[in-house]
Amino acid sequence: MSADHLSPLFQPEVRSTASVLHEEPWQGRAGLPSPPVLLLAGMLAVGLGFLYVASFLMASDALPRATAVVIGVFLVAGIGITTVTSLPVGRLRAGDAALAVATAALTLLMARDMGMPVIVAASCSAIIIGVMALPGQVLDANAAGAGYTGAFVGMMSSDVMLGTAWVLGAALLAGVLWSLIGPAVWDGVGGRMGAVAYLSASGVYLVADLVGDVRDGGPVPALTGMAHVSVVPIGCAAALVTWVLIQRAGLPFVLASGLTSLAVCGVVALTVPHGASLAAAWFGGTFVGGVGTGRLPNAGWVGLAGLVFGLLTLHFSGPLAGHVGVLGATATIACLAVGALEWVVLAPPVQRRVARVIGRRHARRAIV
Repeated sequence: MSADHLSPLFQPEVRSTASVLHEEPWQGRAGLPSPPVLLLAGMLAVGLGFLYVASFLMASDALPRATAVVIGVFLVAGIGITTVTSLPVGRLRAGDAALAVATAALTLLMARDMGMPVIVAASCSAIIIGVMALPGQVLDANAAGAGYTGAFVGMMSSDVMLGTAWVLGAALLAGVLWSLIGPAVWDGVGGRMGAVAYLSASGVYLVADLVGDVRDGGPVPALTGMAHVSVVPIGCAAALVTWVLIQRAGLPFVLASGLTSLAVCGVVALTVPHGASLAAAWFGGTFVGGVGTGRLPNAGWVGLAGLVFGLLTLHFSGPLAGHVGVLGATATIACLAVGALEWVVLAPPVQRRVARVIGRRHARRAIV
């Protein structure tokens, strides 16, 4: 089928990970990444690496070991590719950090004091931020990202409990990190807001644990059977719906994620007993849908990343279960791994080789 007859959802965009690295090396950036980029990317890589090893390679009910190793290899490759194609780190913006703290406080208020499910609370915060980030409004994309990152930190409420001061401190750290990382490091990779929240909250949690100021909540009831397996298609659907709203309808990511999550997760909270896993699958899937076309070029690759995210979520276990930000971090892992696969498949040398093979086959058939 020719490209002219493909669905608009599957039309390749102008740029992709393959074109960024092969056809347009460094996107016009001189030399290797700067030390600040390497430092921040290294922090993200260490955090994601620990999460992946603890949750998918070492846990007893994790992915089949061979599958986990294969995804892990592509994850490492994706980290390398996105690091060398990152943008230079800019200046810290105090407003981003302040917005992260304010949004975390709002999410805490709705979740802890008003009794809302944490995903519904974070979605409400996202909608408020997303509306303020519409064209002509007061927030730009990076500020909106900082606010949404703060909302993720504010979701500390069920499995891992910290006092309000600790949570707001984690939100401040997350806002500072996002202000630097957001427009630069691994730009365009979905789930980075959650990954930054995961790093910040985990660091603060460790400090709080050392001084004995941590309360553990009760475990969330687990789904079993087909309901549990359904997290895979749910995550994939969420990624595709969010991607379409962003790329085809022009909504900002924060608003697209917040609107769909409020609708879907709100219904789940009202109608499905113990449906937290289903709501989490949708919520995390929207982070995958926030991936830029400079990383995954069309809906086909985004859908594949959504499937990988769902598969990882299905098998998530280990000591980090219940920690804030792990959904976003898992979405980042899925986007990085599939981005590396896309780089391999769509690399111009590979495409030329495939074209030669297809050409030879057509030539042989013509002779016959």
